[in-house]
Amino acid sequence: MKDVKLIVKEIKSVIDREGLEFLKDHPDKVYDILIKSDSVDKNTALILFTSIKQELPTFMEKAQSEEEIFEHIKSFDFYSASVCALLAKVYAALYSDQNRRSWLDKVFSGVKSFLKKDFKVVWIGFSEWSCDQGYVDCHFNSMITLRVKDEALVYKALKQELKVNSFLSEEKITEIFSKSLTSYLDNEFNDYCLADDYYEPVAEDFEVDYHVEDWCKDNGFEIVSVQGHGDTGGFESNHYSKGIEHYL
Repeated sequence: MKDVKLIVKEIKSVIDREGLEFLKDHPDKVYDILIKSDSVDKNTALILFTSIKQELPTFMEKAQSEEEIFEHIKSFDFYSASVCALLAKVYAALYSDQNRRSWLDKVFSGVKSFLKKDFKVVWIGFSEWSCDQGYVDCHFNSMITLRVKDEALVYKALKQELKVNSFLSEEKITEIFSKSLTSYLDNEFNDYCLADDYYEPVAEDFEVDYHVEDWCKDNGFEIVSVQGHGDTGGFESNHYSKGIEHYL
C-alpha cells in the first residue's frame, strides 16, 4: 500500500484539475485515474472508490478531525480497523484547512481572469462549391481579437461547464469560446459558399466581421480587431480528357 502523502497528492491533483464535485459525480473515473497512476495500487484505489460511493466527500464538507472521520467510516461496518485508519488519514489530509482555502480561492478564478483579458482566435475556413461540371474550393483565413463586454452573458454561456467544474481554467474557457466562434464561422462560411446552385461563390467577399459581430452579441463580447482574407480557387472540371488509349 502506498504512502498516505502520495495518495493524497494524487487525489488532490484530480480535484485541482476537475473540481470538487468530480469525486462525488464520477467515482468510477476517479478509480480509473488512480489505478493508472504510480501513486496508488489497485487495492487502495478500490478502497477509495468504495469510500466515495459511501459519500465520504459529502461528509467531509462538515467533518473536521481525523477521529471524527474514523468514527464515521467505522460506522459502515464493513471496513477493517486498519482500513478505517488509512481512510481517515487520507481524507483528513486531503480536506485540510490549507487545501480547503486553496480550493475556495480557485472557485471561478479561471473565469474571473478570463474576463479581464482580450483573447485571440485564429479561424481557417474551408468550403467546397460544386456542380455537375466541377467544383471550386473556397478558403478564408482570419485573426480575431475580442474582449468581454457583458459578463452576465459570459457566465450564462459557461453555466453548465462551471456547474460541473467551478475550477475551470482560463485556458479551458478560452478554448470553449474559441471553438464556439470557429464552429459558428464554419457554418456561416459554408452557407455563404453554398447559397447558389448555379453561380460560383466569391470567398473574398465573405463579410467575416459582420458574422463575428453577430456571435459577439449572443455571447457577451465585443470586437477589438478582425483581419482576414478569402481565396476562391480556380474551377476544377469533373470531365477529364481521354487518353490515347481510349482510341486504341
